Amino acid sequence: MIGEISSEGINFKEAPEYGRKTGGKALGKLTFHQRALLLKKLAKYLIARKEEFYKLSYYTGATKTDSWIDFEGGIGTLFTYSGKGRRELPNETIWPEGDFEQLSKNGAFIGQHVYMPMRGIAGGFTIYRR
Repeated sequence: MIGEISSEGINFKEAPEYGRKTGGKALGKLTFHQRALLLKKLAKYLIARKEEFYKLSYYTGATKTDSWIDFEGGIGTLFTYSGKGRRELPNETIWPEGDFEQLSKNGAFIGQHVYMPMRGIAGGFTIYRR
């Protein structure tokens, strides 16, 4: 066995609140370009440690070829999204979608959709049972 992890001592009630009040607020203040640069920073951090991941993966019975797409493919995806974010999105915290739409007959009322940070938290878990 390589290691084991437990949820003992984790306050599951406080974790989402921290995400909403602290993490979410901090991310919401960042522009799309700043967020993209954080993805790039994470990708660089991970790629610099890829050999450590391969060593751990070897203990599961996987070869380097088996793990390559997971490790370097996943890290490459972070680099790709970082680049796309800086090339294709504005350096703003909101993103206007399309042109203004006339919403009233005489044009006195117009609207425009915008993408903006969502409130709340999201999480993903992968659980393996022995």
